[in-house]
Amino acid sequence: IILHKKVFANWKMHLNKSTVLDLLNELMLKLNKQEGVVLCPAFTHIDFVARKLINSKISIGAQDCSPYNEGA
Repeated sequence: IILHKKVFANWKMHLNKSTVLDLLNELMLKLNKQEGVVLCPAFTHIDFVARKLINSKISIGAQDCSPYNEGA
């Protein structure tokens, strides 16, 4: 059995598009050469982040939803 390590970053933050871009650029600078990194931004930013990660080794994921206004 071959096991591969994964690191998941589940963003539990209320960010606007500008701050998402700032955070994403910082993470890409530091983690782009790492294997097994998965970013899970808020639903409202999945498409935006996925487009920025197209030529990156970083993968995109999703988080669960919450019925509460401010998250789970």
